[in-house]
Amino acid sequence: IWVLTMLNGQPVTELPNVELPRLEIMLYDQRAGGTTGCNNFSGRITANAQTVDFGPMMTTRRACINEAANTRETKFLSLLQGKLAYR
Repeated sequence: IWVLTMLNGQPVTELPNVELPRLEIMLYDQRAGGTTGCNNFSGRITANAQTVDFGPMMTTRRACINEAANTRETKFLSLLQGKLAYR
């Protein structure tokens, strides 16, 4: 499970009453899921030793408490698309 600490080169700050975004990659069943801080998400992935290819992510539809949380959620989810390298 990874907790988001940097987003687009900027440190992620804690917001009142909003969880920090988290990502869990479950290689055994080729799925990913987590929270944006406002909503939960999950979807299929294809992974190998160097990359993870994210399929479409399904999300819940709760409203974020503030605009900063909304903006962070949109940016975070936009990164979880297509093929990404990891180490």
